[in-house]
Amino acid sequence: MTSGVGPDLAGAVVQELAQSAARSGGDPGTALGDHLLGQAWQRLLAHPRWAPAAEQLARTPGDPQAHRNLTLAVAELLAYDPVLAAALRASWTPPPLPPPAPPARTGRNAAILAGSLVVIAGLIALGLQYGSHPFSSGHRATALDHDRLRTVLPALADLPAGWTPDDSPNVETPDCSNASGAQQTEACHLTTGVAEVSFKDSRSVSLGFGVFSTTSTADADRLFDAMLASTNLTDNAQPYSFATVGDRSTALTSDSDTEVIARVGTTVLLLDYNTGRADTAAFTPLARMLATRSQQAQDGHLPSAKA
Repeated sequence: MTSGVGPDLAGAVVQELAQSAARSGGDPGTALGDHLLGQAWQRLLAHPRWAPAAEQLARTPGDPQAHRNLTLAVAELLAYDPVLAAALRASWTPPPLPPPAPPARTGRNAAILAGSLVVIAGLIALGLQYGSHPFSSGHRATALDHDRLRTVLPALADLPAGWTPDDSPNVETPDCSNASGAQQTEACHLTTGVAEVSFKDSRSVSLGFGVFSTTSTADADRLFDAMLASTNLTDNAQPYSFATVGDRSTALTSDSDTEVIARVGTTVLLLDYNTGRADTAAFTPLARMLATRSQQAQDGHLPSAKA
């Protein structure tokens, strides 16, 4: 796969996914497994906006229109998850693939073609476009002051059983005098407030929540990008296949913990789950809870979401 950015990288990813789909009888996920390309495929299938294009390619991997549709979806995925994009550019190598599946009978080919035409017609009828489809659609994107920012933090009663407080909730205006480097400095100056709280369990597993407020969705996007750019990828951290949380998000897992960074409206959220393993079943509801609480606060409501 050639390196590059934007359509070049997205097109190269789609070409490899199409080849995998053709060689595996329409099931590239099984062939790719935990490979980075397989993680990208699972992300596509998990998102309701991208899944139709992924399913169309799996059914008709040789269809140019399927390639175009999925290229748009992949380009959006990589734009929303620059860590995954960088990892694909830097370390992607072709995974072993099974031998080509036997050719399907003509009748089945005709049925698949008819099904793909129905999917395309449905997309046209719905006016579906690959672009902005924010979590906060239909909601408000409101800058949060310190009092409302504090309400986004979950209390012990909002968490599953087994957690105990590790420290008290804290809200403050960041001190940018000690910021080092352009990325950290930019991130600090974009942030109007930081709210943090942490918990632990009987195994000394720690769970931390951070909520960063900004003045606008544009500033929140810039803060999200700056936080990703300044992330110190230690302990062999890798992008982790994880359904999108909020307007945009990314997940990293390492030998020590899993981090989820997400943007919801004017806020950027950080969930740090120090388990020593990637435990999707455990941290997915926690990340969704935090995203929902942020949106509730921006809508003018007292956050009530629980995990």
